[in-house]
Amino acid sequence: MHILGLINFFKKYPVKAVTTGLIALLLIVPTVSFGKVKAKAIRAAAKKIVIKPEQLNQNQCNYDAPLPDNIKTLLDQHAKEIAAGPKIMQFNWLPGWFIKSGTERIEGAKKLSGAITDLGYCNFMIPQKYRYQGFDKQKYTIAKAVPISNKTLTLLELKQLIKISQRSGFIDAHGGNVKKTVNGKVALIDTEIDYVNEKKYPDKFEFKWLTLDIIKYGDVKLNAEATRYLDNKYTQYCNWRDQKFREKIIQKKQAKNNLVKK
Repeated sequence: MHILGLINFFKKYPVKAVTTGLIALLLIVPTVSFGKVKAKAIRAAAKKIVIKPEQLNQNQCNYDAPLPDNIKTLLDQHAKEIAAGPKIMQFNWLPGWFIKSGTERIEGAKKLSGAITDLGYCNFMIPQKYRYQGFDKQKYTIAKAVPISNKTLTLLELKQLIKISQRSGFIDAHGGNVKKTVNGKVALIDTEIDYVNEKKYPDKFEFKWLTLDIIKYGDVKLNAEATRYLDNKYTQYCNWRDQKFREKIIQKKQAKNNLVKK
């Protein structure tokens, strides 16, 4: 009925029918086009929200999470090979992962993660790590490899690294353990915490110098501004260290003289 009515309308009023059709098209097409544009914008925004695994903040890693079943199966199949290997291993049958003897790095990752969270440094990340026990009951850390770049640390990132080291006791901040990832994050790769030195150097000023010493001579990649800052700070701390050393010698001499007088 509707179709027949339209045909009759076109026959009786051809000009009016064409005009009405054009107006309808002008109203409908922009609405459809706008809907498509809006849908594209929503999809584009959704893509931006998606975060790749290597871009995850360390706060999003769970270091107490169980080892994924597929990785555990592979490890169990090569348990003897792992037991006979060195302290740090990487195998072709488990690409993208490191196997490290002991689980101290798990506790270190937790402590470092806590320090980074407390300080609010979102640009630092720690790779995901899992616990694994071999057939010989030997404990291992299974650590996810991250894509590394040749990018250098900025002055701000250097200052933040020093504060993280102070807060957590992480003084092993040499170039092999501090790397920039391909997406610009600063990855703290090996998370062994030196509790001995943390207790040995309770003086934060002295502990900070120790951290600078490791960063300076551990070949951490820094940009020009960060390098200048490190050199200046290192000179200051060396002067302070030498002054402390001189004070200790003077104190020992005074103590010796007091004994002689008695």
